[in-house]
Amino acid sequence: MCSDVQRPSAIVVVGSYSFDEILDPIAGELTEWCWWISVQGSPIESRWLHASDNNFELVEKLAIRVPEFENHDTTAFGRLFVPHLYRHIRIDEWSYFYTSQMSVDVDRHLVQTSIAFERGVSANRTLSGDFLTLLSDCDDLFLMHVDGWWEIYTTNARWRECWLMTFPDAFIRSWKRAGKCP
Repeated sequence: MCSDVQRPSAIVVVGSYSFDEILDPIAGELTEWCWWISVQGSPIESRWLHASDNNFELVEKLAIRVPEFENHDTTAFGRLFVPHLYRHIRIDEWSYFYTSQMSVDVDRHLVQTSIAFERGVSANRTLSGDFLTLLSDCDDLFLMHVDGWWEIYTTNARWRECWLMTFPDAFIRSWKRAGKCP
């Protein structure tokens, strides 16, 4: 994880895009990344999940158990979430997605990142500036879906340019306006 006093600005994409549509421009670069997803209930589309025992087994294989969050709406997934599961993600009015290249082999790092994520997407649905500081000077990625738009936070300049080119109506704004209607 990275720490710095800088916080990345948001790329705002207005529209009813699915998670995979938003992620597709860089998805190929994220196959080895770990994910933390916070949506109300399960983040996996139930129709797909129950269509096959293989689907359920795949979710179980890629899910990471974080005992501190057994009764929370946060789910952690290990490597290969992209390409196997990201096309089957369910979003709701307020959905949060964080990904990092950090190793999940070290329990301490997994728990620390989970705690930072859970605190970062606080109960009152506002982003913590401290959480966004974690994204400074590294390629970590945080996406937030609010009913009608997406906010994308990363310091990776190439990814930012890719999203701005893919979504021509996208624009950049301060992290201080996180969660505010565009």
